[in-house]
Amino acid sequence: MKKLLTLSFAFLLSFSLFSGISAQESCDSICNFYKSCVTAQFKGVSEQQLKAFDEGCKKGCLKHNTAASTCYIKNKNKCSNFHSCLTKAYKGNSK
Repeated sequence: MKKLLTLSFAFLLSFSLFSGISAQESCDSICNFYKSCVTAQFKGVSEQQLKAFDEGCKKGCLKHNTAASTCYIKNKNKCSNFHSCLTKAYKGNSK
């Protein structure tokens, strides 16, 4: 029950925070954060790899915007937690 309330709160918070901006704008912020996580974790990532990552991130974010926004708000500045949240959310959405 507590988890459900937390998720509901996060969803409402993400909706209220991102309702004033477009999904594209929110995904730009989310993917910039995620890209910074990748570059911090994996040194020597090429510009071509970062460009491909950014394109894939934005495509996935637009497709799963609610989940991406919720994970971003709950785990901002916590790269591994953000990644885990996205992985769980995307697996749940793919069923």
